[in-house]
Amino acid sequence: MRVILLTVVRHNGWTRSWVVGLLVLAGAPAVRAGEETEWRYGLEAVTDLPLDVAARFWVEGPFRLHLDTSMGWLPTAYVEAANAALVAADAFDQATADLVAGSLGSSMVWRTHFGWRPVDGCGFYFTAGYGLVVLGGTTTTIDAFIAVTHQERPPWNSAQYGTMSVLHMVDAELGWYWLLWEERISLRVALGFAGTVWSSTSVSPTAPSEITGEIAARLDEVYRTYLFLPVLSLAAGWNFAGGKREEHVHWQ
Repeated sequence: MRVILLTVVRHNGWTRSWVVGLLVLAGAPAVRAGEETEWRYGLEAVTDLPLDVAARFWVEGPFRLHLDTSMGWLPTAYVEAANAALVAADAFDQATADLVAGSLGSSMVWRTHFGWRPVDGCGFYFTAGYGLVVLGGTTTTIDAFIAVTHQERPPWNSAQYGTMSVLHMVDAELGWYWLLWEERISLRVALGFAGTVWSSTSVSPTAPSEITGEIAARLDEVYRTYLFLPVLSLAAGWNFAGGKREEHVHWQ
């Protein structure tokens, strides 16, 4: 609501008019009529094929600006499917695929994105961001290393080896939200891309260094060369800022 006060003051035969506009904030829209102004935030269970299965927190504020962060892990089935496709495409051999699979006994995938939903009342959005992937915590034998490096077996070696890899990734996605049941339940589908910009792998113990050094370099080569993936995201969650009653299924 806008209130205009017009005051007329006479002084020395001259009339001076002062127009004072007062905006009453209570009940006044912060932006033009029809545009969403409230904050939205929620939690999701999401799978980003073939990258992770995760829990994701998202928040959307004024001007429909969007921030989300997720924490999850890389399932073994996703690794096996990616390895099978790369071996079939002659990207690398089966020994390298076995090495990669054997280096993923544990994993952590953290992704954070910033984005925008450009159209008021529409679920379309786009985001871009950063991903940190930590792989390792498993053990393997020298035989798996020899199969990749084709070096001679050393006269002595450790019975088991551990690998640890840290990957830094950039990614982007285009997607669509649906808010159902008075905007409490959120559904989301997105198509995106994730690529490795840097990785660092270590092998312990380090002896024999000529073999373990080559293994670390080979794993980094695989991650930096082939870990550029199309990503399909499917998610369902709960919108804590919901509560509007809808006549039919749409954004609001």
